[in-house]
Amino acid sequence: MPIVIIDADGEAPPEVRWPGFDRKLAPTGRLTDMPAKSLQEGLPELIDALVRPPAGAAEGAEGRLHHQDERQGLTHFFEEEAPPTNSFLAFPLLMAAMGVRPLRGGDFRPQPPATLAAEFAGYAPQAASSTAGKPEAIAGAYGWADFVGGQLAQIFRGAFILNFVFAALAVVCAAISIVQHDWKPWLVCIELLLIVTVVLNTSLGWRRQWHRRWFEGRELAERLRVALLLWLLGLRPEAVHDAEPTWTGWYARAMVRAQGVRHARLDTAGVAAARDVAVGLIEDQCDYHAAAGKRMHRLEHRLELVGLACLLMTIVVAAGYLVLVYFGLTGGHGEAHAAPTAAAGEGGGGGWDVGLTVAALTAGLPALATATYGIRVIGDFAGISRRSERTHHGLSLIAESLKQDKPGLRTARARVRAAADVMLGDVAGWRLSAESRGLAIPG
Repeated sequence: MPIVIIDADGEAPPEVRWPGFDRKLAPTGRLTDMPAKSLQEGLPELIDALVRPPAGAAEGAEGRLHHQDERQGLTHFFEEEAPPTNSFLAFPLLMAAMGVRPLRGGDFRPQPPATLAAEFAGYAPQAASSTAGKPEAIAGAYGWADFVGGQLAQIFRGAFILNFVFAALAVVCAAISIVQHDWKPWLVCIELLLIVTVVLNTSLGWRRQWHRRWFEGRELAERLRVALLLWLLGLRPEAVHDAEPTWTGWYARAMVRAQGVRHARLDTAGVAAARDVAVGLIEDQCDYHAAAGKRMHRLEHRLELVGLACLLMTIVVAAGYLVLVYFGLTGGHGEAHAAPTAAAGEGGGGGWDVGLTVAALTAGLPALATATYGIRVIGDFAGISRRSERTHHGLSLIAESLKQDKPGLRTARARVRAAADVMLGDVAGWRLSAESRGLAIPG
């Protein structure tokens, strides 16, 4: 934290000490080790470093640095729109097909940002004094970020599910065409359409940056959720020692500054009321993570079972065919007759060929199994489940401790800081995982 030093005797000019004046300096706890500048020189530099957004391409070498992407991400966020419907239903349909949860109206028609902001702001008035205002700046920013994160989550997840499913179906069409020669022209057309759709879907996702817009919107919403929790007890998010490296962190801090310090009397009664609201907000997150952890675990497990079933069926088909060949029960269409049968099939007069059928099944079934695995890997359902379980456990302990504590400002602030660390730790782990799992063409 920057420290302004004013000599009460007036013998020395005012100065400001701040570790950010020397980026190479290792942080220490001693005031005398902190770099110092005169107030007139240091204050403008300090304020600029603390409040400026991430740098653009003009300040970076080679024009492709991380900071350029951050400025671009911030620009995209400012340009986001709020359509009333979301037609990307692949992920909700997948959960419904796997028996994880049924389709909901919100999957097609999500809540608008204003509704999300009003619900979020509803936490604060319970603990507000008669002179306290609502957290309109934080709530408004949260409503928009939550909407963007939810909208893009469904779009991005639907995009990679479509890619894997369509790629697998293209293989299935090619496999069926081996057996059903009369259908081959139609199957080739369907296969071509599926492949072109995958390519166009991926190209559109890259161009519109669905992946990046999703995880940045979600991260910002969670940062603002933590900001409200801290604001209840007159706290602020931890500041960095230099310019904010990500636009999401910068924007969250900017909204906290715009909101200002909470206007409330944090005496015994005020702390008790704020603590109750904090407990409610933390328990709400506990319930969310408990439900999300179970839902993602079921989805991961059932997709794994589907993939395993496809592989087991492949083994059964292949082993069954070998048994038929061994006992000479392939109906005369064994290896020696495969070529004549195929030629006859192309003319429309061939009979059913066991060997070609087996080839089609042993090609199509593993493709479907691979699709389920790809969906599991990019969706990171197992990782989300584990992180939600850990977050639920940590927040549950803090919520119980808050309930049992005597109303004291120092203790309540320490508990809230601990909850913020747990929530932000979950967000950091989630973003690290999500950033590495982008939209790509299967293959």
